Amino acid sequence: MNIKYKIIIPLSLVALLAAACNSKSTPSANNQSGNAGNNNITAIPQNAQNVVTYTDNGFSPKTLTIKKGDTVVFENKASDDARVASNPHPIHNGYPTTGGCVGSTFDSCANIAPNQAWSFKFDIVGSWGYHNHLNPSEGGTIVVTQPSASAAAFSQSANRLPAKPAAMVTSPTSQPVKTSPSVSASSMPSPAQKNFTVNANDNSANLTTITASKGDIVSIKFNVAANETYHGGLDFRSPNLSTGTIVTGSSKTVSFTATNSFTFIPYWPATNIQKPYVIKVQVE
Repeated sequence: MNIKYKIIIPLSLVALLAAACNSKSTPSANNQSGNAGNNNITAIPQNAQNVVTYTDNGFSPKTLTIKKGDTVVFENKASDDARVASNPHPIHNGYPTTGGCVGSTFDSCANIAPNQAWSFKFDIVGSWGYHNHLNPSEGGTIVVTQPSASAAAFSQSANRLPAKPAAMVTSPTSQPVKTSPSVSASSMPSPAQKNFTVNANDNSANLTTITASKGDIVSIKFNVAANETYHGGLDFRSPNLSTGTIVTGSSKTVSFTATNSFTFIPYWPATNIQKPYVIKVQVE
């Protein structure tokens, strides 16, 4: 009897050890790799307002103009995956936000499969180039404009209750008293429009100080010279907005409402090397 127990107990220990090893070698669901974060990749939505379609021929439209705060849906109707990312490739930092998987948050980070879409909300005014990270020769531009003052006024008035019409009020002595009419929003003065042109190269610009009054609608056209400009052009960046890459011999226009003073700093977009001058926007 003693010999039999000595044989049975070691066999039981072996079975328990084998079961423990098997349980450790099997990964749990929490340890398996998966989708890294919320990248807003979904099925293609219906009736989206601002849409860029990717096909086997590239992105369409090549340039899409929207208002600040609008969301763009990038839908994949091609036969292969795509990944939408801010220029320049491969550092993806042209759109001036941080916290993305590589640089800017304007980056789908994950591949967008056929019949799927990725959406991104643009909160910074400017012209923003992007590309397909899987095929950088394919790309396009999102132009973000400042909502006009009249559109903002309309949006605010739409949230108010309609004004009551002027009424005749009868006093106790039966003498009619007419109420004062409300002041119409259309009688308010429109903001001034200020237009400027900056001709620039790697070393200097013809205009280094831009002056505007608070509330003015300011448009600045940046012309990048074909001569004395190297490494693919210039990118004029500021805390408020940036131009994105402007290739040599071309131009871009940015528009905004003057609220505070700030400074544009030119960079080589491919290397992020700052150039030796700045363009100040002075708001009085």
